[in-house]
Amino acid sequence: MLGKVTYVTPDTNNQPWMISASGFDFEDYIASIIENSLIELYDQGLLIERTPRTRDSGKDLIITSPVSFSLFGKKFRMNEKGKICIYIEFKSSKNSKIQLEHFSKNILLANGSEVDYFVLITNKTIVPFSYYEADRNAHEYGYQFYLVDQYCLFNALFVG
Repeated sequence: MLGKVTYVTPDTNNQPWMISASGFDFEDYIASIIENSLIELYDQGLLIERTPRTRDSGKDLIITSPVSFSLFGKKFRMNEKGKICIYIEFKSSKNSKIQLEHFSKNILLANGSEVDYFVLITNKTIVPFSYYEADRNAHEYGYQFYLVDQYCLFNALFVG
C-alpha cells in the first residue's frame, strides 16, 4: 500500500477548490458529471442508478457496465463475470478530513455484495489510516477501493 504514494504535498488541504456545493448539492453535482461523462457508453449497456436519499444501503450511485472505462483518472476494468459493478458513495464535509467512521458502514455493506469497485468521492480528503484500512479491507473481500478526493476532483474537473 505505501508503495503507491509518490508524493505528498505539505499543504494537501489548502488546494484551490472551486466547488462550493456540499451535502445533497455536492452529490447531485458530481452524479450529473458522472452521468454526462459516461453517456457515450449507455448504448453499450452501461447503466447508472441513483439510489434513494435515505436508506440507500451504503451507496449513492450504482454503475453496472459490460465494458471497461475510466472516470476521474481511475480505470474500471472488465472481470470474468462479464460486467463491472461499482458502488459510489459521496461524502462532503466542512471538516478538513474524513475519518474512517464516516464511511466504515459503507465498506461493511460492500463486503457482503457482488461489487467489483467501491469508490468514495469526497470534497475533502481522508485520514491516511482510513485509506489504508479501506484498501486492506477491499482486498480481503475481493474488490477494489478507489478514493476520489478534492485533489483528484480538482485535477479531473479543472486541470485535466
